[in-house]
Amino acid sequence: MKKFIPLSILLATLGATNAQADFQGTPTTNAPSWVTSWDVTVPCPVYVSENQADNIFFEGGFDYQDARKTVDGALGYRHLMSDNKVMLGANVLYSHEFPRNHQRISYGAEIRTSVFEINSNYYHRLTDWKLTGVDQNEEKARGGYDVELALAVPYVPSAHFRVKHFCWNGIASNIPTNPIDDLKGNTFSVSGSVYDGLSVEVGYIDYTSGNADYSKAGGERFLKVSYNFDIFGTHVNKATKPRFSNTPYEFERMDDRRFEKIRFEQKVISANKTDRDA
Repeated sequence: MKKFIPLSILLATLGATNAQADFQGTPTTNAPSWVTSWDVTVPCPVYVSENQADNIFFEGGFDYQDARKTVDGALGYRHLMSDNKVMLGANVLYSHEFPRNHQRISYGAEIRTSVFEINSNYYHRLTDWKLTGVDQNEEKARGGYDVELALAVPYVPSAHFRVKHFCWNGIASNIPTNPIDDLKGNTFSVSGSVYDGLSVEVGYIDYTSGNADYSKAGGERFLKVSYNFDIFGTHVNKATKPRFSNTPYEFERMDDRRFEKIRFEQKVISANKTDRDA
């Protein structure tokens, strides 16, 4: 009989630390134990070759986190090879966050199989400083990059262990001795499908560098709930539904996963300061 680590044990392990920080670079002393978010995605095929090896698609999405709402739209291309067991992809994506009206464009590349994934993104901000509406505080979107490696959970191909390294660019200051530093770190998580189209990801973010106040805050735990609306008949929900396998790992065909969700940071990461000249 195969044994798996109960979700309750995983949550307890991730909850071993109480250090919290928000993404803007300010430590939060009264932060909740978990940062939660949810998002919805709608994939729409644009072009599919006769043998289904070449695929162009549009992906629209909405993300809600920390009272911030982000709308994004992506144009992606995916190519199947090696008897359709390996999928290569590239995408360009635009994100707009409300209510701050931060805007960002990103470029992504990916390699996916039923055993492992590699997802990478480069982010470029499009907007400058924005007033937050709190005193004279201002925010500015950060550019940066991330690289993620995922490995399927043995005997559970619909779930993955994930490790991601990220770097969000610092921002120059008019006072050279007081810049906003790069924000770097690593994310460790487990993701999995719990129902057709519904998936959950739980993990921990470890910040390895940043401003002094940020470094003291340590990291944060998160829970993300995602739902995919398959209204254009892509069959991706059927392909990614919860299931078990008789073997720990097996390279399977990726035909029905051609339009699964793009992996990227949906929240527009930003830096803030109370005075632009500080």
